[in-house]
Amino acid sequence: KFYTKVYIYSSDEWKVRGVGTAKFYLNKENKLYCLIHHREMTGMVSLHHSVTKASNLEEKEDIKNCLVWSAKDNSSFANCSESLRKQTEKNELVTFAIKFKTEEDMKEFKELFEDFKTKNEEKLMKKDKNEKGIESNDKIDDET
Repeated sequence: KFYTKVYIYSSDEWKVRGVGTAKFYLNKENKLYCLIHHREMTGMVSLHHSVTKASNLEEKEDIKNCLVWSAKDNSSFANCSESLRKQTEKNELVTFAIKFKTEEDMKEFKELFEDFKTKNEEKLMKKDKNEKGIESNDKIDDET
C-alpha cells in the first residue's frame, strides 16, 4: 500500500482526483493485476485499471516523487466530467499522475508496476496462444 495523491489530466489541466491509498491486487475474474486508489476520507475509488503494456510510467520531472502514465479508467470517477465520460465511452486512455511522500515509495511502486505489467502481458500472451490453439483444433475437427 502506498499513501499518495492522484491527479488526472482533463480539459488541458491537471485535476486532483484524490488523496489516499494506492495498491495492487489480483483480479479474481480475469486473473490480471490491477491498480486501485481509494480516497482517504470517503473510501471512494478514484483510480482503477488493469496494469497493461499500454501503461508506461514516466517520472514527472517538474514535480518531485511523481509518476505519470495513461490507462483505461474503470473507476466511478470516469463519469464525473463530460470530457472524461467521452474518453471512457470511446475506451480511450486517460492520463494519470501519482505523487508519493518519498522517493523510496515512488521507486518501489514503479518496480511493482513494471513487474505486474510484465506478468499481465505474459498471462495475456498465454491466453491468446491457448485460444488460437483451440481455434486451430476446431478447424481440424470441422475438416474431418
